[in-house]
Amino acid sequence: TCRLARLFKVLGFSEFKLKLGYHDDEERVAALRRAVGARHDLRVDANAGWDIDTALRRCEVLKKYDISSLEQPVAAADLTSMARIRQEGGVAVIADESLCNRSDAEMLIKAEACDIFNIRLGKCGGYLGSLEILRLARAARLACQLGVLVGETSILTAAGQEFLAGTGMQLHHETSFPRFFLKHNPASGDATPFWRGRIRMRRPRPGFGVTINKRVLKKVTVRHLAVG
Repeated sequence: TCRLARLFKVLGFSEFKLKLGYHDDEERVAALRRAVGARHDLRVDANAGWDIDTALRRCEVLKKYDISSLEQPVAAADLTSMARIRQEGGVAVIADESLCNRSDAEMLIKAEACDIFNIRLGKCGGYLGSLEILRLARAARLACQLGVLVGETSILTAAGQEFLAGTGMQLHHETSFPRFFLKHNPASGDATPFWRGRIRMRRPRPGFGVTINKRVLKKVTVRHLAVG
């Protein structure tokens, strides 16, 4: 993890995110902070893996590493604990698993359970659902980040980039680098960020601007039918 972080630092990336939920969380955060340096943004994600007491203890420990935010510290439905962590933990709280639709957004706002919404097109209702959540967040003066799903293809990545370009979201912009991490990526043409983490949108093409790899799509489809 630290070697990869150093590589991205050399490429000019300035924001880093670390998954937590292990016995050596503090050591891992400390090592990553040393690797990226004091000036770079570092946020952590507990993936709903803690209870309220664990979350508050971890917040107290991790604050000294200058983390900018804590994503989904407790179970998705436990908005009371999220609100308490936000009030007592001293770290901005991001809602991820707690946020899938408009109703979730309204409950999070009413409970004052987070500071930031993690909007992912694949879990928040596509463009229309995500736009509605974004409007609610802005009305409540909450920040929003664009998240990604593990293993998403260039189709969903390109869709997220179009959403980003159209809405002007200014916080964290995550990417899954599908062209590098997927063995069978059924499309190409998403604007993979490289130097300084900036997305350079390509010349507009119909739809999301991606090209479908019919050979890969056929291979994946045939394999799925055979297994199914």
